[in-house]
Amino acid sequence: MQKFILALIFLISTQEAMASRFMTPYTDFTMKGDNLVLNSINLDKNQVVVFYNTSKTSLILNRVLVDNPGVSAGWASQLDPKRWSALSWQGGDFKLSCQSSVEQHWVSVPCNQVLKLYQGNQYLNPKPGSYWLFENKTRPRLFR
Repeated sequence: MQKFILALIFLISTQEAMASRFMTPYTDFTMKGDNLVLNSINLDKNQVVVFYNTSKTSLILNRVLVDNPGVSAGWASQLDPKRWSALSWQGGDFKLSCQSSVEQHWVSVPCNQVLKLYQGNQYLNPKPGSYWLFENKTRPRLFR
């Protein structure tokens, strides 16, 4: 019985367990190849998605702009295993690619296989625009 209680406490204390208990999964996305497309619900209001890296390697999350790839400069963000980042964006759909480090090379991986997504609007009140709210945090303030 004591082992069971200790195991239960450990499970509840993990970051993933905290997220699933306090945060709502973000489901309004589609996959286009390996890329994640965050679908815009309201064009006039900022939307927030919180990402959790479930893989065992560091990831690079980057905005994908097909029409003008040079405009995506500055969007790349590293997300280490078991860490969190949050993105706020306003306007249309937001497309992200995910790269993983494999044998010292960055390769494209399906975002839905390495990330868990959660809604962040109920915790964060962002200013207008599109930007990273926080990046690569071990335990975001919203869990404290």
